[in-house]
Amino acid sequence: MTAVFTAFLSLPVFAQAVKRAAFDVTHYTMDVALSPGDRKMTATVDVIFVPQEETRSVAFELNGSLKVDSITRVGSGPALPAGNLKTAPKGAPASTVTFVQDQTNSTDLGPHVRVDLGDTVTNGTPVTLRFKYSGILDGPAGGPLLTKRLAFVGDNLGYLMYAARWFPFHNYAADEATSEITISLPSGYQVIGYSDTPVAATGGKYHFVNARPSLPGNFAYGKFTVRPMTVNGQELQFFAKPGTDAQIASGRDELREEMNQQRRDRFFSAYMQKAKTNLKININQDMLAQVLGGPGSNAPSPAPIRSSGRPPIKR
Repeated sequence: MTAVFTAFLSLPVFAQAVKRAAFDVTHYTMDVALSPGDRKMTATVDVIFVPQEETRSVAFELNGSLKVDSITRVGSGPALPAGNLKTAPKGAPASTVTFVQDQTNSTDLGPHVRVDLGDTVTNGTPVTLRFKYSGILDGPAGGPLLTKRLAFVGDNLGYLMYAARWFPFHNYAADEATSEITISLPSGYQVIGYSDTPVAATGGKYHFVNARPSLPGNFAYGKFTVRPMTVNGQELQFFAKPGTDAQIASGRDELREEMNQQRRDRFFSAYMQKAKTNLKININQDMLAQVLGGPGSNAPSPAPIRSSGRPPIKR
């Protein structure tokens, strides 16, 4: 009995498995405000997704440092107030849904939000959920890595990385979606990120558009000096911190060599692929048989190797 009891106590505590319905996120519309002085993020995010099976509930990953204030389902219920995001035009109906947020790593999903949609949604029916949440992002707590800070809101600079799960998140590195993301900061800061359209700052708001499905959510901000450069005929912009002129100059040379190497690699790969596609090998079967000494070969058999009886020569 003692052995059994001891073994029971020594069993590792495994994260509880969460049963989750399959769905596909198709679009994000995000309105994000960053407060460097408070190291705080405040966000309103509309998520359009399509269930891939009949379900009444869905679960999204979300950084455990962020607290969800409300979730509404756009498409039913009383009219929304003015000032809605693009996915919910003025007058679009919405209803508050119930949800349970787990900000810990107590399940295999990690910090997440489970949402009850209010009724059963059939396979293939698009659903829009609006999340409102906020929180302090100044350390690794709440993220997927215990010792790595993947999102940071600081006084002089900050960054948001896709892997930090700073927005309602689904199926890491697999569920691509289009997105429209607006990030607001006090004056004096600049935001860097990818966009399919030119990014213009209007009243401290930076608008990023990904018209093609991608993994969104990688940004950095700070007080930068923009230094345009031409490297190998390509126009580039360096966002430099004050006092980094020497690093910019050396970095430009390293970048030029890296771009040259990538160009050489692409050329060689394309050349080898074309050569392989057009390569034809004609084999003369009779000649091959003679070389290998196979059936039907007229090639003489190799002479046996005989020993001369002499002792080996030492060298």
